Amino acid sequence: MTTTPKIKAPVSGPGLPLLLQMLMGMLLMGLTSVPGATATADPKNANVKGLDRLHAGLFTNYDSDVQPVFQGTPTNVSLGMVVTYIDIDELNGKLTTHCWLNLRWRDEERVWQPSQYDNITQITLKSSEVWTPQITLFNGDEGGLMAETQVTLSHDGHFRWMPPAVYTAYCELNMLNWPHDKQSCKLKIGSWGLKVVLPENGTARGESLDHDDLVQSPEWEIVDSRAHFVSQDYYGYMEYTLTAQRRSSMYTAVIYTPASCIVILALSAFWLPPHMGGEKIMINGLLIIVIAAFLMYFAQLLPVLSNNTPLVGECSPLPFHQFSSEN
Repeated sequence: MTTTPKIKAPVSGPGLPLLLQMLMGMLLMGLTSVPGATATADPKNANVKGLDRLHAGLFTNYDSDVQPVFQGTPTNVSLGMVVTYIDIDELNGKLTTHCWLNLRWRDEERVWQPSQYDNITQITLKSSEVWTPQITLFNGDEGGLMAETQVTLSHDGHFRWMPPAVYTAYCELNMLNWPHDKQSCKLKIGSWGLKVVLPENGTARGESLDHDDLVQSPEWEIVDSRAHFVSQDYYGYMEYTLTAQRRSSMYTAVIYTPASCIVILALSAFWLPPHMGGEKIMINGLLIIVIAAFLMYFAQLLPVLSNNTPLVGECSPLPFHQFSSEN
């Protein structure tokens, strides 16, 4: 007699709820162990989201090649300069200036309410992302060099850009009183596309031109500085005038010591008695050599100028001419 196999019924009864509870507990433990799946929001992530929303709202359909508008007209640009180092090349007639520019302008469309964006009042942007004025040096070599730095934007639409720059300007030198001379050189800085450039008085001194943080040059010291705006037909620029005085302590020892020797030799030839003609000729010959070497030294230090020849170079041969002519 054959027996029919029995079909086992599915699991039922009190064991089924217990099995489901164990599976749900394991699932919850796995979820809580996943990084980032927490119940509380991260404040940093919330801040980033607010900054992303702000950036997208400000610069959607933004053209960095178009000058911003304020009150219906192209915005004005304020320009200030902080000088950090200067050097004057006498042979080529050039003034090299290392500085920081302080540029400000306003865009009426780049404003926001800080309360709507996690109380963000200021953001930092790359200078390539936004419009920046094309600042150049009008009276210099290659228009100057400017580094790429970041631009700050405030919630009221004010942009601020402070790039470091190096300008090499042509300068008409007056070497008449060398080595106790003062040189006044001008920097004409502006933009061909800007009709108005306002002086920026946001420096430490409250002026458009500041040199309080100047790194002292081994040879030059700024004794006076001025700044004013110059308007032309199609452009405008700020004209900065720097007056520098030479530190002449080294030149005092290098120049006046040989000059004193020349005077002593000339007097020695004059004081010798008439019968010592050979000695006078020898001293005058030595005097000619010393004066020639002295003038060759000047030729290496000073530029060839059509006017304002240094008085030191003109007067150095006088002792020889005066005393040798009497002999």
